[in-house]
Amino acid sequence: MKFRRVISVILALLTVATLFAACSPTNKPGTTNANGTKDDPSDGGSSVKMKFLKAGRSSCIVIRTPAGNVMIDTAADDKTDKVLTYLAEKSITTIDYLIITNYSKKHIGGAPAILASKAVTVKNVYAPAYSKGSATYNAYAAALTDAGLTAKLVSENTEIKLGDVTFTLYAPHKDYSTGSDENDECNSMAVGMAYGEKSFLMTSRIKGERVTELLADLNGKKFDLIGVPNYGIYDKEYDGLFTSLGAADAVAFCSNNADKTQMDVATINALTSAKTRVYATRDGSVEVKIKTDSIEINGTPINNVG
Repeated sequence: MKFRRVISVILALLTVATLFAACSPTNKPGTTNANGTKDDPSDGGSSVKMKFLKAGRSSCIVIRTPAGNVMIDTAADDKTDKVLTYLAEKSITTIDYLIITNYSKKHIGGAPAILASKAVTVKNVYAPAYSKGSATYNAYAAALTDAGLTAKLVSENTEIKLGDVTFTLYAPHKDYSTGSDENDECNSMAVGMAYGEKSFLMTSRIKGERVTELLADLNGKKFDLIGVPNYGIYDKEYDGLFTSLGAADAVAFCSNNADKTQMDVATINALTSAKTRVYATRDGSVEVKIKTDSIEINGTPINNVG
């Protein structure tokens, strides 16, 4: 009789546990959901998290949305371990969209290792519609083939939806390459992102005529957050660009190497004049949390906008 009572108690406990599991939410804060995105306990996974990786004078942004993950550029090849380590830390196993803004080694150098990684699967690749004769570009192209992927070459402005987040790829209107210069700056693709009332623009390496072209495409559109173009190297077109974009905040990829220009004073002054606070990856990776009606940025701005 005792044995039967014990069995009955065990069965009852198992039934309660099963019912409790069935009533529990599928994605608890702090767990990894089906899209390979690790939820944030502070908001139940309802915000967009952006990581501007500290990678010297090279570019990589990892964006985690409630519906999946996006990576904009892959940093230089010697920073690949840092990128893959971050993906592992956040239990990111899927990149829904890898967006390449230009073919500089500082933007695609890490692509071969990321595409070949057994720990992460890249589903789609978008890239600008020009080619390059460099060894880095050739390695990137070979890695795409090995991964069974074909990049979607963007020759006109293109919109991508990922749940409630919208990405807009602003393509160069023509191939600015010449026989002696692939011109990564003018061939760079800008990337806009909108989530609720808030918006972000990755300007990549645009300068000169490409700035004028982009502003015409934007047609007065404002952004809350921008990526500072070309590692903060100054171009005379930036004064008008920053004023037109009207962003309250900006993040600059730049180096803390004393042998290189960390960020031109003229660029900082142009951003300050536009009343845009600037955060720099030279001081560490910059993390941003975007909710539908607010933006939180870690760190301390390098300028004072009053």
